[in-house]
Amino acid sequence: MIDTLKYKNQFREQINSVISGKGNILLIEGEQGFGKSHLIKEFAKICNEENNKILNIIIENEDDSSSESSQTFKPLLPISKALEAILKAKNISAKKKLAVDMTLTSLSMIPIFGDFIYGVKELSKDWKSYKREQKESERSKGKTGEYLNAFKAKALEEPYVLFFEDMHSADAASERFLQILSKEIAELPIFIVIAYNPARVAVKGDVMYALKEEYQHKILELLPASSEEVSKLCEKYIDNYTSNKEFSDWFLRVSSGIPAEIIEFLEYFKTNKPFNSDGELIIDLSDSKLSSNAGIAFKEQMNKLTADQLELLLCASCIGRDFSVSLLSELVAKSPIYVTKIIREINQLNNYIRSLGAFKNLGVKSTVYRFNENTFYRYLREMLEFEEIFELNARISEILKLRLNSSNDEEVKEEIANKLLRHSKENDDEQNISLALNQIKDYAESTNDIELKEILSSEIDDQSNKEVKSEVDGSATIANEQISFMGLRNLLTNNFNNSSFEKVIELSGSYLETEKTNLSKLQFAIVSLLQARANMELGNHDKAKNIINSVEKSLPEIESDNLECLFLNTKAILHFNQGHYKRSITLLQKSSELALNLPNELRIITLANIAKVLKQKNDPDAEVYYNTAKRLQEEFDFSGLIN
Repeated sequence: MIDTLKYKNQFREQINSVISGKGNILLIEGEQGFGKSHLIKEFAKICNEENNKILNIIIENEDDSSSESSQTFKPLLPISKALEAILKAKNISAKKKLAVDMTLTSLSMIPIFGDFIYGVKELSKDWKSYKREQKESERSKGKTGEYLNAFKAKALEEPYVLFFEDMHSADAASERFLQILSKEIAELPIFIVIAYNPARVAVKGDVMYALKEEYQHKILELLPASSEEVSKLCEKYIDNYTSNKEFSDWFLRVSSGIPAEIIEFLEYFKTNKPFNSDGELIIDLSDSKLSSNAGIAFKEQMNKLTADQLELLLCASCIGRDFSVSLLSELVAKSPIYVTKIIREINQLNNYIRSLGAFKNLGVKSTVYRFNENTFYRYLREMLEFEEIFELNARISEILKLRLNSSNDEEVKEEIANKLLRHSKENDDEQNISLALNQIKDYAESTNDIELKEILSSEIDDQSNKEVKSEVDGSATIANEQISFMGLRNLLTNNFNNSSFEKVIELSGSYLETEKTNLSKLQFAIVSLLQARANMELGNHDKAKNIINSVEKSLPEIESDNLECLFLNTKAILHFNQGHYKRSITLLQKSSELALNLPNELRIITLANIAKVLKQKNDPDAEVYYNTAKRLQEEFDFSGLIN
């Protein structure tokens, strides 16, 4: 677990150094759930102590690892958030106003929250005059050069500390900015703390990776808890606990020593006592409900919600970690008053969300809420079925498209376009993706945004090579009936579960033939794999193998973890049917690694297939996998996935 006292003492030494004029960078490295955010909050408390009082700002990057399309085209967004915060943190004296003028030419173009930079009223006149006088050579440096000068200017006024959370999710321009600033930071009273997940910063050549290499002697590496630490936690937080190696070993195994998961189990054990008053273990450690459910305390809290409350939270999680009442009410087709009422009810039960206040968000003034922890947000996303995620993103995209077309404000349109791009990628809507990219491109040209142009170029090139679909609603015809892709997918699945394999082959073949020009490559591949699976059930292994090989060739181009997981499962069953047991298990192991961060439907399918293969070999673990898959199916109401 985190050696908080040791790290706090190190941090206090760094604060003293910064106050004396020598800046530095500190890296906090740890995988998801290892306590990076907790440590940053503890460090921020030190900054606010009377003996160490120093301006400090925490900047959160949205760590949406559950989304395949979390990137938004907002270069330097975390950097601009930091600059906005330090400018608003204190009144700036008259003689220092012009020192930060150059930032405002850029900051005024980036809608974030609230009234943003216009709230710094004492600067509003100065930046307009400075903009007119600014030399062309200074402008050509783009926001990066302007921001660097602004951060330096603020540091001359007073020392400060910047905490960047989940920096692995930030854009490349922001990472480059910090790398450039690091070259001069020793001479500036600025202390920058960067938290990141090493698993997401593993590629050579990545800017964040280079920064990690440069400052490897300044890395706080957060590690899993040891057996001894787990035992101490059990003694401290579990009622009637006496030294119990069986329990502590089990606890370490199921939590993998990850602090966040240990806390989840400890919360669960507050109300579900594992020991009686005599210190005897009274729970079944082989119960799959315990061993397979990391987030068990969270899900118990979810069970206390009404159906309306849970539905609202699930829809909100599809919008993002931040969501407005306005957008959420449109998504669920309820009045803002009703949505606000339900949110208040939820807040009375737990502290999973909080209000950020009312301001203009995506073109509409509305109260904006945020999930307090990425963990809560991630668990909710995982509760959504594949079809629900697809359909909700399609609805959000259409709402945003209407807002985009009705707005006359270029900055608001650019903000909406970024969100539209993200949600359209989630439901594979090529037309809306193109619309959003073109809007962002126009904005970049009109503002001469160098960083934005740079990250847009490759994306637009890729998009221009894709076929533009003619049908916006994604409808298609089978036997003179209109049916959507999701409708077809459900139809094929139902027929498969009813052993109507010939019907699956007939329907999928007709659909792929008549709608191949309207289907995305991802959709085409999904239908093809369902067709291959049906052929396997009828013993047509050569036909199934040809289909699978064809899909395999398209995987690198599509780059979808969901598709890859489905593909690995399908190919594994083919190998299994052909008697290649080891090949099948190898593929299912790869699939299970992917499925950990994918929708529950894919987890259940993977667990069920592992159970099927193990059962054939009389492996006793087969029943554990099957029971876990069955329980998850019942918990998330996936009727028909397994029998």
